Amino acid sequence: GLLAIGDQPSMSVLFAGITYLGSSTVDAPISEKEANRKMYTLKYQAMEPMPVILSIPTSNDGSIHLRDPTSDQPLAIFPVKQILFCARGKTDGMEDSFCFNVRHKRSGIYHCHVFQCEILEACHRVFEAIGIAFQNKRDIKGHQRPDAPSERICAFHVVLEIQEEDMRGNFNPVFTDKDVLKLRPNVKKKVTLSVSQPSGNNLLAVERCFGLLISPGRDVKHSEMNLLDNMVQYCDGIM
Repeated sequence: GLLAIGDQPSMSVLFAGITYLGSSTVDAPISEKEANRKMYTLKYQAMEPMPVILSIPTSNDGSIHLRDPTSDQPLAIFPVKQILFCARGKTDGMEDSFCFNVRHKRSGIYHCHVFQCEILEACHRVFEAIGIAFQNKRDIKGHQRPDAPSERICAFHVVLEIQEEDMRGNFNPVFTDKDVLKLRPNVKKKVTLSVSQPSGNNLLAVERCFGLLISPGRDVKHSEMNLLDNMVQYCDGIM
């Protein structure tokens, strides 16, 4: 049995029967292909797999906790807002595995953390719980906002990545420092916007992208934005 509701200050869903297989640095933090490669490598080459209890918050202002199953002591904490990407194993023999990519706050390097579930169905439920945590926000009183029954609410996961061209013509993710992108002037850039939807009833298909408005800073005016209209759309993102 896996699903239980915790009585922590920020309500959480607890999953037992989870094994932490370890982590590895990742060069393409929003690539599902690389995520599956990391899952495969750590599943079959993990040096010290560790049983854990996974605590997943019900809103995005919380953190995912890894706890010791015996002592219930915290082993690691990952704020939901620092998780860039998560994926499930899809190839044969990997359906019981999942991972998420977290950016190290000081170095800006992404780490892929890989897990394995004793029960196959648990992998789907864990992935679904993480998706719910990404969607839900809390109001100023700390309560979850109820969804209005008359509205059709569709949630999307949107990830923006900016890459710069190096001397050899390759594109690499830009350096980040304390949540700030360090962009170099007069360097060719590639902007990738990945849009995905968690599983649910209100699924929308994105047929085309007419352009992307982008601007540095926060809370900028519409007139300050620049239109990028030379877009190439793929099934798993827009470039």
